[in-house]
Amino acid sequence: SLSKIEDYAFSGCENLKYIEIPENVTEIGADAFSGCEKLNIEIPDNITKIGSGAFLRCNAIESITIPKSVKKIEYGSFYGCENLQQINLPEGLESIGDDAFRDCKGLESITIPESVKEFGVRCFYFCENLQQINLPEGLEKIGSGAFDCAMNLSEIIIPKSVETINSGAFGGWISKQTIKCKATEAGENWNEYWNYHYDGGYIKSSCSIIWGYQDNNT
Repeated sequence: SLSKIEDYAFSGCENLKYIEIPENVTEIGADAFSGCEKLNIEIPDNITKIGSGAFLRCNAIESITIPKSVKKIEYGSFYGCENLQQINLPEGLESIGDDAFRDCKGLESITIPESVKEFGVRCFYFCENLQQINLPEGLEKIGSGAFDCAMNLSEIIIPKSVETINSGAFGGWISKQTIKCKATEAGENWNEYWNYHYDGGYIKSSCSIIWGYQDNNT
């Protein structure tokens, strides 16, 4: 019986509007629905893996719930889903991969589960309308360009648990934005350009940075 929707199975089916995934399917392959611009879909609870680029540029998707058994959002899974407004992530998710939600310009708010340990490269790059996101205690790594050009986030709180921040993670942040760090100084594995934007050369973000920030959860 069918257990996987194969790589590129419905890629480029521009007029596909709806598909029901059978209960025996556990995996959605890479680019399985990429470029299905009219597709609106529900991911059933039996899915354990969503492949890279699976829903790339599926512009009709406005809301998505990731099943509890999925441990990682793979590379580019929802890249360029411009009308995606609501993402429900499960407790137990461990990693948000490179470019996972890049260019999701309709996204305004997202809650990150406490189980997430890593944000990949450019995972929320150019989410220009994102206004609220939490970084959970226990988060360990923030990849390059993760929040580059997320210009409508008024603030973000970086927990003490973050050991590694790569270059440009908070690039392009402007003067009205604030980064609140619970650490009193940058960690030894924070890249020296962690708050710079690269455009032919490194340009330091003009946002405010508060060190030793404390809140009610400290």
